[in-house]
Amino acid sequence: MPKKLPKRVAFKVLVPEGLIPEIDELVAEGQYNGRGDLALTLIRKYIDDRRHENVVAHEYELHKYQCAKEKKRKQNEDQ
Repeated sequence: MPKKLPKRVAFKVLVPEGLIPEIDELVAEGQYNGRGDLALTLIRKYIDDRRHENVVAHEYELHKYQCAKEKKRKQNEDQ
């Protein structure tokens, strides 16, 4: 049985008029099912990218902490 799609809520997006031909070209090429599909795809990508950046930043901070802890441990051993 197919999954039920989550409820969608409409909102208005204003874009510069000069972008419309390029957006419509992407749709005409079949890359997207419509302007809304393009917008939704880009929003999802942006959110995914931010989540990934947050994970990487957290991992980097953890790595820095572990390196500092290891450096301190070695300094204590040398004393």
